[in-house]
Amino acid sequence: MVDMRRSAWSFQRSYSGDTDAAPSGPYIISIDPSSGTTAGGTVVTLVAGDTGVLDISAVYFGSEAGEDLSFLDYGSWSAMTPPSVTGTGPVDVTMFFTDLSTATLTDGFTYT
Repeated sequence: MVDMRRSAWSFQRSYSGDTDAAPSGPYIISIDPSSGTTAGGTVVTLVAGDTGVLDISAVYFGSEAGEDLSFLDYGSWSAMTPPSVTGTGPVDVTMFFTDLSTATLTDGFTYT
């Protein structure tokens, strides 16, 4: 799954010469699937860019920590969503890396 916000940024930067809009540090490219039940338990794949050799130490869906973090491939991990504490709707997804940097995708996951 491609995050269209990231693709739009890349296209804009390529054709406008705008280098000030570049993200600094790690950023979330995609979350697949991007929605799941409020009961939690949805296994998602998270893909992050600009991670270098970083490993993920935690992922949060809103204010709750995901479970069962697993490394899949360079720049990608899987995690299981926790139950929603706010009911249905979108939540921010934040990845925490071992160098203490973070990456957040606003409204990156939607509880249904």
